Amino acid sequence: MKYFLLFTFILLTNCTQERKIEPQKKFAVDYALQTFSKFNKENDTIIKTFERCINSSKINQYSQYWRESDTLIFKYAYDDLWFAVANYYPTYIPTIMSIQKKAKNKYLVKIAVMGSPGGFNSLNSIYNFYAFREKEGDFKFENVISENLKQWNTSIIENIKYIYPPKKELNQTEIRKQIEFENNLISKFNFDKINYTYISCNSVYDYMKLRGFDYEDSMFLNNQKGGEAFSSHKLIFSGNNSEYYPHELVHLYTHKYFKNINSTINEGLATYLGGSKELDYLYHIGILKEYLTINKIDLSHYLFDDEKKYTIIGNVSSIRYSAGALLCDLADKQNVLNQLLDSGKSDEELISTIENLFDIDRKDFNSFINGKLIEY
Repeated sequence: MKYFLLFTFILLTNCTQERKIEPQKKFAVDYALQTFSKFNKENDTIIKTFERCINSSKINQYSQYWRESDTLIFKYAYDDLWFAVANYYPTYIPTIMSIQKKAKNKYLVKIAVMGSPGGFNSLNSIYNFYAFREKEGDFKFENVISENLKQWNTSIIENIKYIYPPKKELNQTEIRKQIEFENNLISKFNFDKINYTYISCNSVYDYMKLRGFDYEDSMFLNNQKGGEAFSSHKLIFSGNNSEYYPHELVHLYTHKYFKNINSTINEGLATYLGGSKELDYLYHIGILKEYLTINKIDLSHYLFDDEKKYTIIGNVSSIRYSAGALLCDLADKQNVLNQLLDSGKSDEELISTIENLFDIDRKDFNSFINGKLIEY
């Protein structure tokens, strides 16, 4: 009997261990780089470090492969590499294209993230970062952004650290608008003011290039207006050639004060209060109204579908942004905006909150929205 129990225990232990083993992420090394690696032995160490890094099961485990000093801009310096690799794997797989020696113990690593979704070849991104040889002989990674910003100017105005190109002059009128908008925001919600960094670039291409991207879809769109908030870093990238970006500023505050916010309402609030694509929320709601008049879609189905909510409408808006802004406006008019912002992250929680706040049944959502749009 004891042998049977021992055998069972060993079998269960082995099964448990097997379940914990995760398959290693695939990656490739360019043929030319493989050839030259015979003459550059450090390449092999860098490649093996990259392999261990991307096989981290959680994003914060990337930190052990990163230089501790690389916190000038990003609080979590490895976010962009995780974004470039892990977010799209296994549809897209990274290839190490080159490892270029830039100085003693300093190497520039270039990766291309490529795949074949739907059976066609596709390039997702080309991303650069540094590899530094530490005293112990191991390599640690570092972003290129700190070096790219060395010649840029910095000005601290109240709670905002503006970082901007060498030949650029800050637009003081836009800065006053930014400060005024923020003061109104914190007054409306009784927030405490946040200290944050604002990197002002001329275009989306410029700020993505700063971060180390040679290629990413947004860099080559015809409309080069846009930006991004890294809320946990208290950081805003503006690609609008402007010191005023209320939409992304809202995201910094919702991240801190509304931990239970649904992503659609998050974008809706930023559009409702701060506009989007330099157009106010009424313009976006107008686009939604026109779109629903022409296209007889089931708005509820679109808004609560993980893919269809991103449907572009009017070239400058989306279902998520416009409908989210409308819901925020309706909630604000009924003095229940805070409850909407605390609805819960899942769509089911949001639907239930909408039912309760507006006293409707979910099956009547479309008719409710169509009735309200008449007023706009």
